[in-house]
Amino acid sequence: MRGFGFLHDGSVGTVNLFLQAPVFTLSATQEGQLEQFLLAFDTGQKPAVGQQVTAAPANASGTTTINRIALLAAQADAGNVELIAKGVVSGEPTGWRYAGSGFFESDRRDFPLITTSALRSLGATAGQEITFTSVPLGSGERLGIDRDGDGTRYGDERDLGTDPGDPSMPTECSDRIDNDGDGQLDAADPGCRDATAASESPSCSDGLDNEGDGLVDMADPDCGNPWSDNETLLNRPCGLLGIEVLPVLLWSALRRRRRVVV
Repeated sequence: MRGFGFLHDGSVGTVNLFLQAPVFTLSATQEGQLEQFLLAFDTGQKPAVGQQVTAAPANASGTTTINRIALLAAQADAGNVELIAKGVVSGEPTGWRYAGSGFFESDRRDFPLITTSALRSLGATAGQEITFTSVPLGSGERLGIDRDGDGTRYGDERDLGTDPGDPSMPTECSDRIDNDGDGQLDAADPGCRDATAASESPSCSDGLDNEGDGLVDMADPDCGNPWSDNETLLNRPCGLLGIEVLPVLLWSALRRRRRVVV
C-alpha cells in the first residue's frame, strides 16, 4: 500500500526526505522537528485520502489486498472519501469510480457496473494490474472517469476519437448521436459546419421560421449556409445607427479642429 507523495508530482515519499534536499541547510534534528511541525497542520482531508493499493498477479487474491480494498470501499461508503481505480485492460487504459455498495462504474457509460471483487480479479492478469486510490470528495468523477468534466467519459471519448482532456469536445457535431432527429449524424448533418460546431440544428437548418418573417432556413436571405445561425437576425439595424457611425464622428471632429487651427 502507498499514498500520495510530496512535491508537485508526488515523487518525494515523505516530508523528511523533502527536507533533505540540497536547498535546505538543516541538521537531522531540525529536519525531524520541522517535519513534525508541518505534519501538525490539518489538511482538511480524511486520513484515508491518498491511500492506494494495487491488485497484481502476486497479490490480487491475497488477504491483505482484499482487506485493504474493503477498507477503502468502507471509507467511501461512509462518505469520507471517493474511491477510483485505474488499470490497463486488454491493452487499453481504463478508469472506474466507486458507485457504492460494492460496485464500480466504468469510464464507458454503457458498460454495466462491476463488483469490487471482479475488478480486483482483473489485476491477477500480468500487464493489467489495477490500482485503487482514495481521493478527496468531489474529485472521483474527474480523476476516475471524466477528466475534463464535460459529461462524456474517458472511454466514450476515445471511441469518438475526441480528446478526453478537452471540455469543448465532443459537440453535437462529433458525438455520433442524431441530436435533431433528422436521420443524419455529425458531419453528415447539413447543420454541422465541422466536428467542432456546437449544434446539429442551428437556426438556418432547424425547420423553423425563427424570425417570423414567413421565410424558413435557406429560403431566408439571412441564411448563407445551412450551418449558419443567422435566421434570428430580424430587423437588424442598418445605416449609421450603431458603432458604424464612430469613424464619421471622428472625421467630423478632426475637420472642426483643423478649421480652428487655421
